[in-house]
Amino acid sequence: MLGEQLLAFLREQEDVQHPLQREEVWQRIVRRHRQQKLRRLMTWSTVAAAVLVGVLFLLPLEKRTSADLMEYVAGLQQVDAEKSNSVRLVTSSGASIALQEKTQSVTYDREGLAYADDKRLEVPAEGVNTATKESTADKAQEEVKYNRLLVPLGKHIRLALSDGSVLDVNAGSEVVYPTVFPEDKREIFVNGEIFIDVKKTDKGTPFVVRTSRCDVRVLGTAFNVRAYDSDARTEVVLQRGVVEVEDQHKHVVRMKPDERTILVQGQYKMKDVVDVDRYILWREGMLVFDGETVDQAVRKLNRFYGIPFSCDSRVRGIRLYGKLDINEPIESVLSAICSTAGLRYEMKDNGYNFVSN
Repeated sequence: MLGEQLLAFLREQEDVQHPLQREEVWQRIVRRHRQQKLRRLMTWSTVAAAVLVGVLFLLPLEKRTSADLMEYVAGLQQVDAEKSNSVRLVTSSGASIALQEKTQSVTYDREGLAYADDKRLEVPAEGVNTATKESTADKAQEEVKYNRLLVPLGKHIRLALSDGSVLDVNAGSEVVYPTVFPEDKREIFVNGEIFIDVKKTDKGTPFVVRTSRCDVRVLGTAFNVRAYDSDARTEVVLQRGVVEVEDQHKHVVRMKPDERTILVQGQYKMKDVVDVDRYILWREGMLVFDGETVDQAVRKLNRFYGIPFSCDSRVRGIRLYGKLDINEPIESVLSAICSTAGLRYEMKDNGYNFVSN
């Protein structure tokens, strides 16, 4: 458990002097703990499963008190959001709720109660916050409870957090967040792509978006983060306000509006000035290509539509430019791509394959 992790960390760091090396030791131990826990969960998952009123109960995680966000994420059972057919909300007890097909938003009130659109979500009992008013002292002692939103390929949804911050969560993404933020910090974890409009608090409590490769710190601002674990490249694009991006090597970059920061494998590479609208049009169902290769484009199409896309090796390096409305019939979208790039498409493995014209 955590105590065993800390003991292992203290033992291994005795011979390590540099702080970056100590950080690497800690991360290695956390990964080892997560793998061991996953093996235990997989063993038990073959024994039993329970279904109650459309709610699937996953194996419950160990109870934690005021757990650090990244420690909590490290202990989560691995779930591939991309392979689900519906958006799912996973509670801190492990209960997984499949949202209805037409659900457009998930909203949390100040007490941590969740709503799908305007309908209260019936969350299985787990000691969650209730609508009963509690004293500030009681809330300070209350355990931080994290929820997890999993958005599959071909879907996107809006998430409003208890502090008033609003996220648009793109396809194939995962967000982990407290049902109610502690008074001293606001942190969420993202694997995928989000656009977030951060609510500024009276106390000026900072907001941190954490990913596996970088952290983004803000007060009140709006920006886009694309940080899929499956992609080597991470991008942060700032619409307004000021943010700081810290990479895995503790290098900090301060950003101004209309700037983009690029990291590769968790290491800062460059910062440039961009047209922000081109990076956030996905919220409106628009797909923008600005020099991406066909090989890169098929990954975007796969996430947006949730079906397989591929390309012939001879066309992988062709670059695409333009803006597409993916709310149009898929054949119209593919025809537009092909006409501008000299390609054609064909059916393959229940999906589409681009080949030379």
